[in-house]
Amino acid sequence: MHLLAHALCGADDELLRVGQVAGDFVKGRDLSAYPATLATGIRHHRLLDSATDQHEAVKRSRARLHGAWRRYAGVLVDLAYGHLLARNWDRWGTGSLHAFESSVHADLARHHNALPPRLQAVRERLYTARVLSGIGDADGVALACDRLSHRLPALSGGADVVAREQLGLARDFEAFWPDVLVLKDRLLSEQ
Repeated sequence: MHLLAHALCGADDELLRVGQVAGDFVKGRDLSAYPATLATGIRHHRLLDSATDQHEAVKRSRARLHGAWRRYAGVLVDLAYGHLLARNWDRWGTGSLHAFESSVHADLARHHNALPPRLQAVRERLYTARVLSGIGDADGVALACDRLSHRLPALSGGADVVAREQLGLARDFEAFWPDVLVLKDRLLSEQ
């Protein structure tokens, strides 16, 4: 899932939200170095990612990105779904997307010392690059692919395939996202 989706799944608890965002920056099972609620957010991040990988709509989306893109289909689907979430923020989010992004980054700044080192190193860039809200721009997926292509050169043309498959990806996202919200609510009720 895109960072925007993870941040939204952190609900109104800032440490859960920080943990959700931090999930991609933490390796291993030992989370004892993190505050308990932040560690719970990391665990929720991982559970949501696992459920995402198994969801039939996500599998359909990955299958749409055939051929040379199959190896990077998961990344491209995450970007496409992040784009769709941002574009439909009035439906799925609360308040304005820019206000939400500012709130998330304020949470990350307040808890900077508790963040994993890899996230500490890029926290400011995530904000200045508008990673959470910028994915919703018309060229958001292309910019994200361009940024990622520095590490994964094959993604440099990924936005084109996402654009070609946008209608099917949108249908898949509509089938997927309500299930994520149900899982998020279940995880929050169990903590």
